[in-house]
Amino acid sequence: MGQAMRASDPSSDPSDVISGFGKNVTAVGDKLSAYLPVIGGITKVTGELVGAFAELMKNIDATAKRYQPYSPDISQAQALSDIRQTMGDFRRAQTIAPDMAKYIQARSDLEQKFEERKIKVLTQILPTVTRCLETLDKVLPSMENIDAPLQIAGELLKSILTVAEQLKKLVGDGKEEERRDKLKTPTEQILNNMKFKQIESEGGWVPNL
Repeated sequence: MGQAMRASDPSSDPSDVISGFGKNVTAVGDKLSAYLPVIGGITKVTGELVGAFAELMKNIDATAKRYQPYSPDISQAQALSDIRQTMGDFRRAQTIAPDMAKYIQARSDLEQKFEERKIKVLTQILPTVTRCLETLDKVLPSMENIDAPLQIAGELLKSILTVAEQLKKLVGDGKEEERRDKLKTPTEQILNNMKFKQIESEGGWVPNL
């Protein structure tokens, strides 16, 4: 898949290819590091060096374009490079033309199938959406008087949230109080386990016979 991606890249800049290769090598180094730290580290460093070299190429190309208007030699070399690229593109276009034409046709067929399915879905949902809009247009007030209802609704929502928060606190406090009432002291737990029962009128514990 990686080779296919690089082959289909329309860029003719070799530094892009070198940069992609460096990234792939770095990724392999990252994976190897988990099993072979030394080899993985060397591979990762190699990938980073390749990427740095590609970046250097880009910088030199940019410098050449900057100085091209001021140097006949640079201008001539760049012109010859452009001519070679144009002639190469023409030759490569003739080579790939049959297969590329088939691909474009297949892509167009698939695109038309997707569009037909989208239209079928839209045809089914558009009447429903239209009816919803018509209903909203009748129910909603005019835009000139919509501020007041919105403000009232906002205040009502705040009041409801406030009441709900208070109820939540009350319910929570009640549950906490009930939970605390059911808790037993360590003494009560021990005596209960020893089959003793408490007589509240006498304020003591007696065997539970």
